[in-house]
Amino acid sequence: MKLNKIPLSSLKGVGAKVAERLSKIGLNSVEDMLFHLPLHYQDRTRIYPIKDIKDGMQVAVQGEIINCQVQFGKRRILKCKISDGDGDGIATLNFFHFNAGQKNSFKEGAWIKCFGEFKRGYQGLEVTHPDYSLVNDNIATKVEESLTPIYPTTEGLKQNSLRQLTEQALQHLQQNHVEELIPTSLLSHPISLFDALMAVHRPSPEMNIGQLEDRTHPAQQRLIIEELLAQQISMLALREQAQ
Repeated sequence: MKLNKIPLSSLKGVGAKVAERLSKIGLNSVEDMLFHLPLHYQDRTRIYPIKDIKDGMQVAVQGEIINCQVQFGKRRILKCKISDGDGDGIATLNFFHFNAGQKNSFKEGAWIKCFGEFKRGYQGLEVTHPDYSLVNDNIATKVEESLTPIYPTTEGLKQNSLRQLTEQALQHLQQNHVEELIPTSLLSHPISLFDALMAVHRPSPEMNIGQLEDRTHPAQQRLIIEELLAQQISMLALREQAQ
């Protein structure tokens, strides 16, 4: 079956409300989902030593909670200090929005894995409202197998939902034929449309994240050319119908 004929409503998790939200950003079929390309990428494929983190880096870390307390001032702040046991490997997790259950879960001696944008402040390395999960001691915890895509979205559509729907769309891609407008032999970087779509949605850790962010990776260039050609063909078809 052609991918543009498979409605998103056939995917798991797409009810009437979700379908309406997806339609607002032009997503109605599995093919639409596949060509809804990421804006940015995050590297959650490895745990960084805290001492090696530079200002502004978005990375995953893991450490032991060595202190956690509420700081009072203009705003309440839950400050949770962690250490990965490597010299200067100390960072502070800041939470402006928290509840008693969350605070009580941050017990000294517990281990936590988190991801966020780290900043150098007057109190050292800090991250505000990171994604986090409590883990069992200092053991090798599971990390992502590919770079994490960040998609264009709209109100009511979370990134996790878009990634789950994209995963289902990629499964359809593996099972169904995708029509290619350009033979790979004519491309300077001979990458198939199938491989390009797989690469941009689930890039391996070895892929150059700088190229991906700049839209210069060969897989992205392949999709840009494909999209431009598709637009030209659509315009020609409309002109023929108007004659």
